[in-house]
Amino acid sequence: MIQESSNGSKRMSTVELKRLPSFDFKAGGKETSSVDCAVCLENFKMGDKCRANCRHSFHVRCIDSLLLKTPVCPLCRIDKIVREEK
Repeated sequence: MIQESSNGSKRMSTVELKRLPSFDFKAGGKETSSVDCAVCLENFKMGDKCRANCRHSFHVRCIDSLLLKTPVCPLCRIDKIVREEK
């Protein structure tokens, strides 16, 4: 459930955060990738837990704290990172 803070900005609950899809990074037979996490700027490594609902990918450990504060992609600002339940 997306909550609205006292200043009008939207916040994500930890329950909603846990519902977001994540995946284990696979580097096509390599141990690391030339693709970086946009938050920590480290290369993705085989088996890293990642999230991506837009065209950007992040380590789960990097993006989750940001999504709890503001549920949008920090790069493209797309707010569809959160899938509203119908």
